[in-house]
Amino acid sequence: MKNSNLLIVIFFSIISINTTLQAEIVPIPDTNYDVQNDFKINLSTFIGKRVQLILTNGHEVSGTIKNVGEKMVHLESLSGKDFFDALIRLDDISVVEAQFRQIQHIKPATPTVDKKETSVSKKTAKIKAAL
Repeated sequence: MKNSNLLIVIFFSIISINTTLQAEIVPIPDTNYDVQNDFKINLSTFIGKRVQLILTNGHEVSGTIKNVGEKMVHLESLSGKDFFDALIRLDDISVVEAQFRQIQHIKPATPTVDKKETSVSKKTAKIKAAL
């Protein structure tokens, strides 16, 4: 009984390792910082994407950038406040954090089946059934 439990644990461990290895980290397209420009231009590249803003007073605000104006940024769908938006002065922003990479799952290779081999095994099965 103990041996069968050990085999089950080993089997599921191998499966979980196999699925873990079938992912890779890839860059998110159209996501970059331009250090030669100010917050306004950099924030504009993230319209429609989730960011975290750290303000000069240390307060952190996370949400999706809806619009960027001359002096303000409109952040919608705030984290922890589902039905709230925020209007933040650009001068009050110290840090912009955004996701640049994500995990992409790779589909495992499907085994190919040789048609000749399956027809032989079908014929073998018929012969065995006839006996």
